[in-house]
Amino acid sequence: MLYDRPAGTTRLRGYGRLIDDFETFLNFDSGRFHIVDSGKVVMDTLKRQAPAESKVLHVMLDNPLSFAEIERAVNAGASDEQWMSKSHISNVLKSLQKKDLVRSPQRRGEQYSCLISAVNSVNE
Repeated sequence: MLYDRPAGTTRLRGYGRLIDDFETFLNFDSGRFHIVDSGKVVMDTLKRQAPAESKVLHVMLDNPLSFAEIERAVNAGASDEQWMSKSHISNVLKSLQKKDLVRSPQRRGEQYSCLISAVNSVNE
């Protein structure tokens, strides 16, 4: 585990063979540390480490979407280099499900749901 203070913030990071890597930002208030908005921390971490996952999760923050709606939203205005195939989006959704960030539909035709709260300060 590593505790540091980059750019005026307080960060707690952990990595190694026996644990999943994590990074959490903390606020110090009234003699106690508090976790900064966890949804923002998740989005910021994904944006740096897994841009495709961040892009898919960002379009799902406001409301549940079907696979076709996710595909349209992710590829809206995307250039050829930024365009994501159906199989890539499917793999990203499976990865997000494993991380417990997205709930998959129980039946065909239902919608995927984002399991973290919408973050107003997420920047594209």
